[in-house]
Amino acid sequence: MEPTIAEHSALFALRVHDTEKLQRGDIIVFTAETPELEGTTLIKRLIGLPGDHVEIAEDGTLSINGEVQAEDYVVYQYAIPGEYDVPEGCYLFMGDNRANSLDSRYWSYPYVSADAIRVVLLQVGVNTDVAGQHRGAQPRKQDRGQRKRHHISARCAPLWWAPINLRIGAIRT
Repeated sequence: MEPTIAEHSALFALRVHDTEKLQRGDIIVFTAETPELEGTTLIKRLIGLPGDHVEIAEDGTLSINGEVQAEDYVVYQYAIPGEYDVPEGCYLFMGDNRANSLDSRYWSYPYVSADAIRVVLLQVGVNTDVAGQHRGAQPRKQDRGQRKRHHISARCAPLWWAPINLRIGAIRT
C-alpha cells in the first residue's frame, strides 16, 4: 500500500460491524483466507463489492460493472488482465502500488468473506516518534524529556495502531 501507507505510519481505524456499509475505495484491514496467505493480516483497498463484475484491461484500466474507474491513488500501475465476479458476501481487494502488491489478482481464491474483515482505515499519519527513532534522528531540544501527545478529534477511540515493524500488505497477528 506504499506510498498511501508508509512504514512507521500511525493508523486510525474503526471496527467494522456492518459490512454492507463498506464502499469501494475504503482501505480495509482483513485476515487473508486464500490458502497461500491464510491467517495473515493484510491492508488493501476495497475494489469489488458483492455482486460486482470487475475487469482489469491489458493497460491496467479497471472497470466495475462496465464503468471505467478513475483510480488516482494507484502508483506503479501493473496490469494483470482478468475478470472477477464477486460472490455475495465476499469482497475483492487490491493494493495501491499495483506493481508490488500481493493482492487478489495473485491469489488462488481472490475473494475475502465479510467475516474476515476487521477494521476500516479512517486516517493515516506519520508517527514521528517512531519514525524519528528508527532513522536515528535526535529529538528537538524543546521535545527532550517531554512525552508527545496524540490528539484525536473524533467521538471514538483508535482500535488499531501499526506496530513498529509493519510490513505494508502483510502483518502477522
